[in-house]
Amino acid sequence: TLADYLPRKKLLIEAKPQARFQISSQLSRAVVSLLGRHQAQGRVIIDSFDEFLATSIKQQCDCQVGLDTPSQKVLTDADLEHYRQLGVDWIYVEQSVVNADLIRSAHARDLKVMAYTVNEQTTLDLWRAQGALPDGVITDYEAISRGQ
Repeated sequence: TLADYLPRKKLLIEAKPQARFQISSQLSRAVVSLLGRHQAQGRVIIDSFDEFLATSIKQQCDCQVGLDTPSQKVLTDADLEHYRQLGVDWIYVEQSVVNADLIRSAHARDLKVMAYTVNEQTTLDLWRAQGALPDGVITDYEAISRGQ
């Protein structure tokens, strides 16, 4: 997949949480090795719901890493500070919690905001009008991902 798509697309790859620490550790090393073999830094964002996976990959690789936040959780300044201290680049939030305060607070901590799952152009239009446009969106429709 990397060989086929990296030359023409940026990719978001989710590292799924594992039941055992040993498997998570192996997965982390395998992801970093794969990215290195394909010279994928700068073309791939790795994300995970698992703090260990996200931080482990970030520590081993010069790549963008995101952490999925609990669904529909309104993030506090303390939450954002925790994510900043973990060293991740992105936070992934469910679209219903996106607002200008979240974007501003995240950016103040050098965190980018990815909203999921945005399948309506009207949602992007509303955020744009409110000055609350996230740095990226996860969508089921390519036209929305291109801002069309």
